[in-house]
Amino acid sequence: MKILIISPYIPYPLDSGGNQAVFAMIDYLRKKQDITLISFVTRETAHNLNELQKLWDDVKFRPYYLTKVEPTVQYLKEHYGGEPDTLAYRWLNKAEQSILRKKRRRYKPADDMRAKSCINYYLGNISAPFMQFIHDEVHKGHYDIVQAEFYDLLPVVYLLPPKQISVFVHHELRFVRNRNEIDLFDNRNCIDELLYEMEKSTELGALERYSHIITLSETDENILRKELRNTHIHTSPAVTFTSSDNKITFCPTHKDLVFVGSGNHYPNDDAMKWFCAEIAPILQRAGTSFTLHIVGQWSDSLQEQLKERLPEVRFTGFVDDLTRFLNGKIMIVPLRIGSGIRMKIMDAVKSKSPFITTTKGVEGLNFCDQKECLIADNATDFAAAITQLLNNPTMQENLQNQATEKLLALYNTQTIYERRNLLYEQFLQESQNKNTPKA
Repeated sequence: MKILIISPYIPYPLDSGGNQAVFAMIDYLRKKQDITLISFVTRETAHNLNELQKLWDDVKFRPYYLTKVEPTVQYLKEHYGGEPDTLAYRWLNKAEQSILRKKRRRYKPADDMRAKSCINYYLGNISAPFMQFIHDEVHKGHYDIVQAEFYDLLPVVYLLPPKQISVFVHHELRFVRNRNEIDLFDNRNCIDELLYEMEKSTELGALERYSHIITLSETDENILRKELRNTHIHTSPAVTFTSSDNKITFCPTHKDLVFVGSGNHYPNDDAMKWFCAEIAPILQRAGTSFTLHIVGQWSDSLQEQLKERLPEVRFTGFVDDLTRFLNGKIMIVPLRIGSGIRMKIMDAVKSKSPFITTTKGVEGLNFCDQKECLIADNATDFAAAITQLLNNPTMQENLQNQATEKLLALYNTQTIYERRNLLYEQFLQESQNKNTPKA
């Protein structure tokens, strides 16, 4: 079976939950199916592509080399003519300049949530030339299944032939994330709600066009079933890729906390700022000694902001052996925004690292408070959970052991892989049955 997978990111190195999810699934599927991968490549990520091609010599790569900014205005002028002083061009140029200003805007505590909210989302990684590139590849490649990954590529469905089997893997329901963000605004107004409803309608409208939708959790599947007429919605959890071949044993800690996630993903940014602004001061006033290790890519400016607020923070950047690094630390997941599943939690369990999370952080995963983890949704309770767990090595070990048992019981890696492959076989069979003329 020929499957085209389209992702805005090269799924390598394994420095984010999204990369882990895409990498692990393709790494399995390439042994079963004929896989082609389309993704953006920049000067900074060209090396990652080269390394991935060495690992996957049986995957066909169709990289889209992004060598310069490709404004939609310029593309329209080149392909459709017109004068740059027309109302349409002026409006598009104004919109693009607004987006660029927002990306360059430095952090300001008073308006951080509104400035960085996805409610202000425009085109992101999608450019007209890239969409044309996808269109051409789809029509000349004659693929059995075309699959788009991540919200940025949701519009791909509008490029596909009518009878093309199309699959969208929804890593994070954007309207759920938008709702989380709006609920955190200091002064919510009618325009916020208007924008929310507009973007939600756009998201759901595109999802209706796909032949099949894959969510990473039953929670997200149930949410979509209430919103869509499309009943072809399936849950297929992501799988973490264990970086260490060595057997890991539990090791308690009295001091070390760890957070995994890139600052480029705003829910992670918000989580760390909430921790530094509201949770850490409670720990400091209580005399709780701790060091917070942050794993992932964070800009220099964000690092400086967090270090000013919290001297106990240490930025590690990318870690080659995440499993071994997490071992001997307590994972914290103070997330207030998002949907899908948090790969960082599965990483923690595989690393035998006990974890403390919010309800939002553990959403979609069947881990329970006081059994496999500690769950707290306000700063006071979260700080109390940290102090309690740091001072109780026995509790650390018990939570970790029970989380490991549940992970093995509910998230068997081989079963998840096989389930995804069977879904593709099912999609193809259903399409063939539908298109076969009745005698």
